[in-house]
Amino acid sequence: MLIILFNLIWFLNLGVVILKKQNKFIAVISFLFAVFSFFYNTRSNDYNMYAAIYDLKNTSEVEIGFEALIRLARLMGLSFNQFQGLIGLTCLSINLWIFGKYSQNYNLFFSLYFISQFFTDINLLRNCIMRTLVLMAFYYLINSKKINAIIVLIVAITIHRAAFFYLLFVLYDINTDGIFGGGVRFNKKMVVKYAAAIGMYICVVNYILGNKWLLLRSIAKIYLGEKSEKFDYYFSTMTRFGFMIYFVLFALYFFIIYFTQDRVAHYKFYKFNDFSKLVYYVNWFVILSFPMIMINLDFHRLANGIYFINIIFFSILIEANKKSEKYYIWLIILVFCNYLWRLPIVQGWDQKYLILAG
Repeated sequence: MLIILFNLIWFLNLGVVILKKQNKFIAVISFLFAVFSFFYNTRSNDYNMYAAIYDLKNTSEVEIGFEALIRLARLMGLSFNQFQGLIGLTCLSINLWIFGKYSQNYNLFFSLYFISQFFTDINLLRNCIMRTLVLMAFYYLINSKKINAIIVLIVAITIHRAAFFYLLFVLYDINTDGIFGGGVRFNKKMVVKYAAAIGMYICVVNYILGNKWLLLRSIAKIYLGEKSEKFDYYFSTMTRFGFMIYFVLFALYFFIIYFTQDRVAHYKFYKFNDFSKLVYYVNWFVILSFPMIMINLDFHRLANGIYFINIIFFSILIEANKKSEKYYIWLIILVFCNYLWRLPIVQGWDQKYLILAG
């Protein structure tokens, strides 16, 4: 029954978007369904892992910030499902609040969210919190509140170490070509493109070495911890060509951003020009995560932080082209991009289990 309801809600949102309309009732129902799923999801492997950590108080494998959240929830007498549900409710609300600063098309939000990121959020609690905090940090950077961004990113790191990957962006100054308020000058375009070139170079070398470059293993040991069980898990199997999913996905993103940035700059959304700059630079920067994704698709967590940044930008793109014949072309591309996000996250029958209430 829930599978049918999930698909119905998704098709209703997509249908409204195709008709170039908005329906608040469907958006509210979508929000309530997502929150319900957070509270009652019981069928995924990560659910079992987090439930065991929560109930058995075995927090040795989680970061100190997430451990603190668990201790607080247990002190309040919450069950694990209540704890999980409150995290989902809070994160989704923050994402919608920031999304609403730039676009009011919540049907488009849910039509894209339910394709892929919904499954990540409902399954990977720490990643859900981390990604939400990264989005908040970007929002503060756009508004020149760098101290707030630093604080939020530090909190994100205590929840999930993948947030370290985004710490570089506290140096970003939206109003200058420098860092720390322009005190040190540099060409932002050159820096991010050199970073992307380094990422691609490492990918090529790693591929030539049979996807077993010892340098990447050493970096992963620093990232995961010398004696971490996760290191053995990530390196017990190797990706063959699955990493091409992300290569195709970001090739599409760069194509869209490059050819549309100027065309939607006139669209009068809240600080859109600043936002579009950040989207451009952060997408180039994320290519640095590709070598790790080549090794194991579970490293998609590194790239996951920019999902909603892109969704907001592309939602504005859709809105800006509402009266254009290219509207449906962009919509098809965005739906396809979201499906590519989903492939490394949801395999086979996992989708069915993720949205079943136990």
